[in-house]
Amino acid sequence: MLEQARHPAGGPIEATVDLIHENLLTVDFESEAFDVIYCIGVLGVYVPLDTYLLAKIRRWLNPDGQMVLVVVDARSPRGSTTWKHALAQAARPYMPRVMQRVMDARPGAAPGLRLTEEQLRAVLDAAEFRYRISRRGNPQRRLDLVCVAERESRTNV
Repeated sequence: MLEQARHPAGGPIEATVDLIHENLLTVDFESEAFDVIYCIGVLGVYVPLDTYLLAKIRRWLNPDGQMVLVVVDARSPRGSTTWKHALAQAARPYMPRVMQRVMDARPGAAPGLRLTEEQLRAVLDAAEFRYRISRRGNPQRRLDLVCVAERESRTNV
């Protein structure tokens, strides 16, 4: 994905863009380091989208910064899953938060952490983002929640 971002189909990007490949659960950046944080199909799928992570992202954004997320809606049809995955997902809510983050930090370890629109709104409210959420269909017959959030006071748009 980073290689494709370096050479976008529409031609070169007219701005200076730093592309970063890191684990969101373990990486840290300076406060107010980013104008935009853009994430498609990772948060709420492979990495839990919770107040812990959103607090980090909020701190990383400039005061007028924006976060753009595309999250798979929990009400979308699910593909097949293994019994190990189903067991791990069933046990996850009962684990201490620290253990959940350690388990989730393994690449690809936490698929299935989808959110409903109501859950997405609740976690964004708790992290004090102002946001807009829209729905869109996906070629794989799933429903995506597209969220544009700003680092501002606790207000919904």
